[in-house]
Amino acid sequence: MKRYALGIDIGGTKVAMVLGSRSGKIIGRREILTQKGPKAGACLQDIFFNVRALMKQAKVRTQDLAGIGVGIPGAVNTRTGIVPRSPHMTGWQGLPLGKILSRELKLKVRITNDANAAALGENRFGVGRNEKNFIYMTISTGIGGGLISNGRLIEGASYVGGEVGHMILVPDGNPCKCGHAGCLEAYGSGTAIAGYFRNQ
Repeated sequence: MKRYALGIDIGGTKVAMVLGSRSGKIIGRREILTQKGPKAGACLQDIFFNVRALMKQAKVRTQDLAGIGVGIPGAVNTRTGIVPRSPHMTGWQGLPLGKILSRELKLKVRITNDANAAALGENRFGVGRNEKNFIYMTISTGIGGGLISNGRLIEGASYVGGEVGHMILVPDGNPCKCGHAGCLEAYGSGTAIAGYFRNQ
């Protein structure tokens, strides 16, 4: 039985990598800055290097790993593993990230929206363990959400089931990086709040 798994959270600001056991115990972690635009390829190489270093440090072999779970912003098609369009991930759109990681690290890879991954984590190991129905929200560079209904993740037909950050709250309001105006994310994200105070 495979004893461990790798988790990679690729966010708009940083990439967090963790190595954990089947029971959810974290045995190692690393963090790097997210690089975008023409530097996205260099960031991938940095991820490869740090994953291998993390495994070496924890003395975990490839054959001990069940696979890699990746969370990334946007409407992720979990079947294709291709990075979707996201206002926070310029230069990453269209990358077949699942295939790239699997080929490079010789492991099974599953990619999903970052907030969905967090909701599943809470459902398995966290405060949502005994809850069949709940909403997980994350406020960071953007605002995301994951929906658990009757113990199952709701992705939606277009993989945007929990994307609460792009609900329009203020018609013709503040511009959002998604191209619309008045989104919750344009007012309540970490980026928006920091921008508000910078402009005071």
